[in-house]
Amino acid sequence: MDKVIMKTGHTLEVTSWENDGDNYRTLSLHCKSIDEVYALEHMFKTIFISSNNGDDGIGNMMDDCGDEAKYVILHYLVEHPALLEINNLIEPKYLQDKVIAFYGDEDNFKNDEWADWLVDFIGESEDSKFVDWVDMAMDYNYGLMGGSEYYYSRIYESSVIYYTKEDLKCEVVKSKSVRIAF
Repeated sequence: MDKVIMKTGHTLEVTSWENDGDNYRTLSLHCKSIDEVYALEHMFKTIFISSNNGDDGIGNMMDDCGDEAKYVILHYLVEHPALLEINNLIEPKYLQDKVIAFYGDEDNFKNDEWADWLVDFIGESEDSKFVDWVDMAMDYNYGLMGGSEYYYSRIYESSVIYYTKEDLKCEVVKSKSVRIAF
């Protein structure tokens, strides 16, 4: 009997760590398309980097900083909506009228501040769609880096993209019972 080790298509492999550079882990995720792979890799390289080195990442951010981490995730997704589109979630550009209506003053709305306006709107909104955005990002995070006991997110270290033309299979070998004498 054969076991599929890697499916046909694109797979993203991510190496991550936590705390002070320990507990390294490498996980992989089979993706729907090369576009999803590139969008994921960009998100990981941008927001799941260390929060402790003056970077804008949320890696190694303590669990009690979840609101700050969510703001970073939402801001990223507003500026880079590819993963929202790939996952059939509402795209930020379709929310412009809602944001203007919420703030009530189209004259003060500037396109170059769009991400800030929308993230502020999301923070004030009761709409569960935005929770879905954060959940989507963190599902990818958990799938490719795993969980952490004290941290909102582990720290992205590196990634590798694989492409397989067909399912990669290995033969499953049954183990033998071995009797060990003491």
